[in-house]
Amino acid sequence: MSMKRILIAAVALLACVGMANAGGYRGAVDLGIGAARHGESHFEVSTTHGYVVNPYLFVGGGIGLHYYWDVESLAMPIYFDVEGRYNLGVVTSFLDIRLGGSPDIDGIGGIYFSPVAGVKWKRFTAGLGYTLQKMKNPYRPADPYSLDGFTIRLGVEF
Repeated sequence: MSMKRILIAAVALLACVGMANAGGYRGAVDLGIGAARHGESHFEVSTTHGYVVNPYLFVGGGIGLHYYWDVESLAMPIYFDVEGRYNLGVVTSFLDIRLGGSPDIDGIGGIYFSPVAGVKWKRFTAGLGYTLQKMKNPYRPADPYSLDGFTIRLGVEF
């Protein structure tokens, strides 16, 4: 991922955080755990900030840290976030889609994509989804491979 793209994503994230003074600001912090198809499990922590456009749509950006303990590597995805919601009464269902990239840290860098479906109750969220993170192939550098698999995320909104 080029430095230009990283800077653009960082500026977009700061713009989202700058919306904190607006009435529609929403922030969230979540913790997650994932299991990749090839056995590369990871722990993640992320923070997302943005604007609630209406009761059904949120748009923002965020940053995370993912530690892949099987390959002892760290990834730092910077992403744009779009979330749709539908109120079911006591709980609200959601579909959250994160799309961005990671600067190359410990050989993990490139495209990041993570759709998650779940429920929100009061300020708490729980979701199940998929995470795709590109990683350099140590045996064939010109042929990166994917760390992709299921993800479980728990979070709190503020």
